[in-house]
Amino acid sequence: MELVIGIQSDCPCCKKTLTALFSPDDLPEEGDVTVCTFCYTPLIFDDCLALRAPTKEEFLENKKQFGLCTLATGEQQGIKRQ
Repeated sequence: MELVIGIQSDCPCCKKTLTALFSPDDLPEEGDVTVCTFCYTPLIFDDCLALRAPTKEEFLENKKQFGLCTLATGEQQGIKRQ
C-alpha cells in the first residue's frame, strides 16, 4: 500500500478549503503553481506548502503554467458536472 500525504490550505481569494493528495516523492515545492478548483484563482505554494496569491512578477513568469492548470481544472469540473 502506497503512502499518501494530504495537504489542506484555504484559497486566499474565495476562502474555500482545498485538499490535495500527493505521494512522498511528488510533493509540491515552494514556488510550484496551481489554481483554485472553486474560483480558478492562480495560486503558488509557499515554503510551508500553504497557498498564496502570486505576485505580479510571479504571475507573468508562470502565466503559461497557470493557463494549463486552469484548463485541466475546468475539464475536471466539467466531468464532475455530467
